[in-house]
Amino acid sequence: MLFVGALRSYFGVADQTGIRPGSALLAGGVAGASMVFAGTAVLNGAVFQVASAGDANLNHALYDVANDLFFVAGFGFAAFFAGAAIAVSATRALPSAMAPAALVVALLNVVSGVGLFAKSGFFAIGGAFGFIAPVASLLWVLAASIVMLRPAPITRSGAA
Repeated sequence: MLFVGALRSYFGVADQTGIRPGSALLAGGVAGASMVFAGTAVLNGAVFQVASAGDANLNHALYDVANDLFFVAGFGFAAFFAGAAIAVSATRALPSAMAPAALVVALLNVVSGVGLFAKSGFFAIGGAFGFIAPVASLLWVLAASIVMLRPAPITRSGAA
């Protein structure tokens, strides 16, 4: 959540139009992170509270609910990355290559929602696709973080 706020502020400083292009990414990032927190809470409850009760059906149901929350988080993160792509295009605060990369990551996060319906295979819980969207997302966030941490270029004025 800290990164989402920092990125929104970074785009806000570069915004010359006043249209606040980082607002969509802020909303999507908050929604996605909230779903991850909710999924983690359900999973922790299943592991640390319900598992000791010995009810395998309830434990499995809570495991499924937690994973469904993780899948739904992908829609929030898709909005985050789509908003980031728009903000990059509008402000040029990040390198222009970050915009299409953000759109690809947004698409991967939308596609991850297939896991809500898949019972086995590539898209299901524990399937290989469950690693692709998060890794791509983390790589984009890492690249954006590096760009944001670089010092601003020194500009020379006409007067020496």
